[in-house]
Amino acid sequence: MTLAKAVAWSASSGLLGLASRWGDMIGLPADAAAHKRWAFADPGHRRAAADEVIQWEQAVAQAAAAGPLDPDWPVVVVTAGPSPMYFKPRAIQADPASRARLGYVENVRKADHASLLGERFADTIVKAIEFVRKAAN
Repeated sequence: MTLAKAVAWSASSGLLGLASRWGDMIGLPADAAAHKRWAFADPGHRRAAADEVIQWEQAVAQAAAAGPLDPDWPVVVVTAGPSPMYFKPRAIQADPASRARLGYVENVRKADHASLLGERFADTIVKAIEFVRKAAN
């Protein structure tokens, strides 16, 4: 939360404008990358992003209070980066899919938090979306 607030302040002060060329770590096509770099340094966008981070704990509490997912719902979990067996958070991420009757988990070892959503790994994301679409029919 502190980092999110600091980034929002940096954008408001104009400091992030100097670093906007690094604003697209996803690997987007040219038009989308230009928009991402703009959003990276835009004070309003950064403040909204910081507000979202600040609400995470409340969102988690609300989700937990809602109870378990219906096991008949299709659930897909796609993660990025190395996935050693001892890495507990990865197991926590995959848990909802493992509890679903129609669950699907894929870890993209060569991706990271940002690049997972770019063109390089688009096939994996499309495959996950198709899994849910087919399972819902």
